[in-house]
Amino acid sequence: MSSILKVDTIQNTGGTTGLTIDSNGFVLPKAVAFSAYMSGTQSISASTWTKVTFNTEEYDTASQYDHSNSKFQPTIAG
Repeated sequence: MSSILKVDTIQNTGGTTGLTIDSNGFVLPKAVAFSAYMSGTQSISASTWTKVTFNTEEYDTASQYDHSNSKFQPTIAG
């Protein structure tokens, strides 16, 4: 026996959304992820330490990557 469950989101009892189903049927879990990259060129001198600057974000699901200083700043413990 099968059945159809028609929902857009699945929530915690506290009301926070944990899972979303988009209009194409893809399940979008609430996940922490980011993608950052360097949008231009950067000079690196030989025999020195140089911080590579990833100054552009492609996506950042939880606002945890700070592109102004190229640092991952976790906001969720664990």
